This record gives sequence, C-alpha cells and structure tokens, in this order.
Amino acid sequence: MLFGESALVDAIKTSCYYWLDTTSGSLSCTQIADIVPPMQLLNNVVPLLPQNTQWYTFQCANQCSLVATHKGKVVLSIMLNASSLSIPTDWLESMFNSDDALTQAQINSLLHQQPDEAFMLGKIVCSCFSVREKTITTAIEQGTNSVSGLGTALKCGTNCGSCKTELASLLSANHKASTLPKPNNDDTSANTPVTEETLL
Repeated sequence: MLFGESALVDAIKTSCYYWLDTTSGSLSCTQIADIVPPMQLLNNVVPLLPQNTQWYTFQCANQCSLVATHKGKVVLSIMLNASSLSIPTDWLESMFNSDDALTQAQINSLLHQQPDEAFMLGKIVCSCFSVREKTITTAIEQGTNSVSGLGTALKCGTNCGSCKTELASLLSANHKASTLPKPNNDDTSANTPVTEETLL
C-alpha cells in the first residue's frame, strides 16, 4: 500500500506491476502488487523519493515498510507485505493530517503496520485528562452508569466540564444498545439504568 501526498504516490505507483487507486480524502491511497518480493520492490522505489525527505525503514521475513517525512511531518508511507493488508485508512489520515510532527512511537507504528494504542482507544473525549472514547465505553460496559461515576472512575468531566454532554451521549447510547432484545434472550438479565444525572 502507498499512502500519502498525491505527487509522491503517483510517481511511485507507476513503477509497480499492478496498482489500484482508492479514495482517501485529500491524500492518495494506492494498493500495489508486484511479482518481486517486498524488499526488492522497496529498493526499487527508494530512488524515486525526493531528496529533501528523511525516511525510515523496517523489514522482516515477509514485510517491509518505509515512512518518509519532510520537516517532521509524514508525507509518504509505503507498506509492503507478502499477504493482503487491512490497515484502517482513518488511522493513516490521522497521522498525515496531524499538525504536530510524528513521534518516534507513531513512526514505529507505521513501520510495523499496526495502529498505535491511542488510535485504538478512539478520539479524545475529555481533553483535560486525555480520556479516550474506548476507555469511557469500557467503563460504561463494566457498570459505570452516570457522568459523575465516570468522573470518579476516570476523572473525565471533572475539570472544565465541556465533555459532560458527550459523556451523557455515550452513556445513553450504551444504555440503548444494552436494552435491545437479543436472540434467545429470556429477559432474566438485569440492565443497569442510566440515572437522571446523565441527561444534565
């Protein structure tokens, strides 16, 4: 897979045996295939990279990757694998569209073709304490049923309070999902109610 600025992706994809463009916002995403092994294909495209980029590589048995940056911002990611890749493009877009330079951990996650932990935990809901959506929904699934309960468990909503509306929405959405009838449900399971405080 090639992902990045259109000019770079376009310059590289034509050197591959097979390529297929897919849509991904303002960036180019191209699935590629070739008859040569991944490492040889990567070696073939390295000379096509602009001189003003810094690049990082990783290789192992059937996988190799390259991340090219310019002034700390990622401009191209090449992810080659002997088998088909299933990489979330929204994760890639978040890396490329960030206003900040990539951290070494983010570069490593691109090189290893694995979304970083922060992405897997979802968007930040509480910016005061950097509490992410998946952390909140996990707490709700484990029985926390109020905004104040989430504040006690995770600190979210306890500083500026601007996230309380979204916390209430997550509580409500989880409550609705948990009360939907399930196949072969004998209705003996108890659902934890959402308290009135949730709606505040």
